[in-house]
Amino acid sequence: MTCDLSLVIPHYNESGRLHLMEDGIVEFAKATSGKDLTVEVLLIDDGSRDETLSGLKQIADGFPGRHGMAPEAFSLRAIALGQNSGKGAALQRGVAEASGNRILTLDADMAARPVEILEWQANGHVDLKSSPDNHVHIGSREDPDSKVTDRSTRRIMGRVFNFITRMLSGLPFHDTQCGFKLYPRPLAQDVFPRLIHTGWAHDVEILMRLQRLNADIHSLPVRWVAIEGSKIHPIKDAWKMFCALLEIRSGLKKEDVRK
Repeated sequence: MTCDLSLVIPHYNESGRLHLMEDGIVEFAKATSGKDLTVEVLLIDDGSRDETLSGLKQIADGFPGRHGMAPEAFSLRAIALGQNSGKGAALQRGVAEASGNRILTLDADMAARPVEILEWQANGHVDLKSSPDNHVHIGSREDPDSKVTDRSTRRIMGRVFNFITRMLSGLPFHDTQCGFKLYPRPLAQDVFPRLIHTGWAHDVEILMRLQRLNADIHSLPVRWVAIEGSKIHPIKDAWKMFCALLEIRSGLKKEDVRK
């Protein structure tokens, strides 16, 4: 049975921050109540070593009733990968199981909260009921209209990395790494299973694959607040991403040869 919108949220060792995720979902549930929008939320545990999975199950269990929502209008489900396979792999699993006509991916820390998508809709950027099947919308912290709270050093590192990403990938976007992205389900379920990289570089690869399919990708403003406890290490992870980009580019060229 399909719904209008699936939220896919990956988690890895997030037991200390699950309250942030739950608060964001409760806020979204209240904001969509009575709006003729059917929503499912898929909480993906990427082989966490702490109490994340049990916490997700507890949040999902009876969520609609606790918050006055009809189960057919708003539902939550926890899904376990079993072993840690990377953020891209967690999203891959969630996208595969999603039944929404549109799929919104976002981060567990709620740096960008799901109500942002309602802002996109209110401003005429998206129509969650009838958007074209080749339109993809991605949050950009570099949009002039975005409201971003973050340490200046990390933003500088992010911009340096983005410059390298654009040089290697050919992508025109000034923020590929914001986890807040909205896809039509057929397109998402086409590109996510093809991932070469299931770690942090998956964002870039997905956009490269979408570009190759001539998807119409729109970069939109977001409210984004940096949350303490980030698992990103700017220098070490930038080097990993650089190597991953080279591998992705090589893999895509090999796919072209096989065609």
